Amino acid sequence: MKQPTFNVADLMELVADEIPERLAVVSGEDRLTHGQLDERTNRVAHHLAGLGLEALTGSPVWDGGASILIGLLLVVVAFRLGNDSKDGLIGQAADPDEQGVIREEIESTPGIAKIVELQTMHMGPESLIVAARVAFSDGISADRAEDIAGDIDERLRAKLPLMPHVFIDPTQT
Repeated sequence: MKQPTFNVADLMELVADEIPERLAVVSGEDRLTHGQLDERTNRVAHHLAGLGLEALTGSPVWDGGASILIGLLLVVVAFRLGNDSKDGLIGQAADPDEQGVIREEIESTPGIAKIVELQTMHMGPESLIVAARVAFSDGISADRAEDIAGDIDERLRAKLPLMPHVFIDPTQT
């Protein structure tokens, strides 16, 4: 009995069929789902098949060569993905533009006197921890401080392209 064989392209198609909308590649601002990645690799395979090398030569080597080429393409994508995301995986701070948005939103909140300290850390491509030590205006009650922290959290979720986890630490200056 002959055992079924799989190549990289077959495995990619199986994954794309099961979870086509799940992110497969995140590189900077670029994002590809498994379905999109499968579609692009299929274009490469069809292009190679369109060259007619197997039909021209009668040798099935070209089909194997196309599979190897697609596998190599996936290896290159994986290395690029790893290099682009390794900093984010080990706790990279938010970029200066994001920090500026965060600082502006917190400082413009009524009831906040000033930001004493602001720390950010990426927890992955879609998640960011925001920890801010803030001085509240005089006369702010504990209930009002909690409302202000909730306001800041909601506004940052609306402004940032990723999911922030906001921690506000009230402090005296």
